[in-house]
Amino acid sequence: MQQLTGVDEFFVGLESPTTNSVVGVLIRFDAPNQGQPLPDETFMRQRIAERIDYLPPLRQVIVKTPLHLDYDYLGEAGRVDIAAHLSTVRLPDPGADRELAAEVARIMGTGLAPKRPRWDYTVIEGLDSGGVAHLLRIDHAAVDGAMFTYVFNALSDDPPPFREADRPGVFPDPVGGSAEMLARGLWGTAARPARVAALAIGAAKWMVERFPKDGVTTLPALVAKVVPGDLGRPLVALVNKRQRRAGQPEIASMIPTFFPPKTPFNRQVSAQRSYLFTELPLAESKAAGKAFGTTLNNVVVAVCAGAIRRMLIEREVSVDTPLIVCCPVSLRTGAEENPWANHINMMYAPLPIQLTDPVARLEAVTAELTKAKSSFDNLPTHLIRDVSSLVPSAVMGLATNTLVRMPGDLSRTWFNVTISNIRGPDHVNTMNGLTVAGYHPASFLTVGGNLNLSLWSYRGKLCLGIIGAREQVGDLQPVARYLEEELAALVEAGSARHPSGASRASGATSQDAADAVEPGAQAPEQRAV
Repeated sequence: MQQLTGVDEFFVGLESPTTNSVVGVLIRFDAPNQGQPLPDETFMRQRIAERIDYLPPLRQVIVKTPLHLDYDYLGEAGRVDIAAHLSTVRLPDPGADRELAAEVARIMGTGLAPKRPRWDYTVIEGLDSGGVAHLLRIDHAAVDGAMFTYVFNALSDDPPPFREADRPGVFPDPVGGSAEMLARGLWGTAARPARVAALAIGAAKWMVERFPKDGVTTLPALVAKVVPGDLGRPLVALVNKRQRRAGQPEIASMIPTFFPPKTPFNRQVSAQRSYLFTELPLAESKAAGKAFGTTLNNVVVAVCAGAIRRMLIEREVSVDTPLIVCCPVSLRTGAEENPWANHINMMYAPLPIQLTDPVARLEAVTAELTKAKSSFDNLPTHLIRDVSSLVPSAVMGLATNTLVRMPGDLSRTWFNVTISNIRGPDHVNTMNGLTVAGYHPASFLTVGGNLNLSLWSYRGKLCLGIIGAREQVGDLQPVARYLEEELAALVEAGSARHPSGASRASGATSQDAADAVEPGAQAPEQRAV
């Protein structure tokens, strides 16, 4: 069985009447030709049945460790009743994008059925195109964004080669039932001191390897990065003096502040959701980055910052202070023994909504994210998963449950908004012969974080999915226009700055899609903007 980490347990602990850790992706299709067969519920039931042996998250259930002695496990469920995980809904007339977004919002506000594999699949009919849309949801405790892409490729008409290692074993886990789980919990508790010692040895080895580059600032720089906000600011300033003298990038605290500005979307999460899906052109986004000598990721964050600024102004909320953005970052190296586990952490940085000029915002985003990325890259990220697993399971569960249930303004965290960017499939997918038009994320909302902007690159587009708590964010439909206008402003400014070079990125390629991923790790599958 696969044991959950501290990060996984945090996701599991979000389960409440108003929050959960269910990640969804809306799959849109091109309009079908007259008489063309559709990937309906019957088709998807057969497709999943054919390939579920190679998709562990669709077979696994959470197996509890008695008395919270240790972290829980993901174990084989045995036979999966696939039909129980699938459903079909029909949109009300006229079946346009607004009705589709409202249906996704409704579904994302609900949890998954307990005591069975942590996923469901909804086929949505009644679209004005005459076609269908799909919504796949999987618990984040079982899969991260990189493997979501693998799932969609695996369910397509032209899947990649399957991994034999993903096939289920002969017997469901655990074979020893509750007695085995009790033994696992006792062993995990007894082994914790040895795991702490191993972690200390790993950290010491890392510092020895870093010493030739960082010198006497190796330990101070590490401490400065992990001490949050004002507490670590004097040490950060001291280390950065050395960094500037050595011609190396400056560092920043991993958590800029424990007290970000108050916004309408940083209160207790409500049960109802608002959802918006839209698209931005990948080629134009890359062109803007090239014009200003920055990355596509920085362009995306700057565009989102401009849209959030306009959201707040529309609601008569002050935009005089930068917000704090949370960016999921992949820890994947490509050598993971179990690629299905969560290999992510979070990177935080100021989001300059206080700046009125879009070019100035892009420059500020570039500076802040470059600093945050440099700090993150030079952390012993290979040890982060191990660190999260050292917090006792009972403590992690109690802390998460307490945070989820904090009232009103007390339900806050050290960031304001989440922006995530994941590489989608590198090629055009089809299901039952119908071409997938776009994959639009529909993420979950965490404690005090009631706004999430996520995107996938696919078919020369950035497919966005924006979700928020309805009471806090209201109608998200205007945000699509804000995003388009913010990108257009950057493209226009880039064209004025480099008239001959701003149009070089006409026509996105597969390499463009490969660049539309998250900085902060070596893995190509998933990285955070």
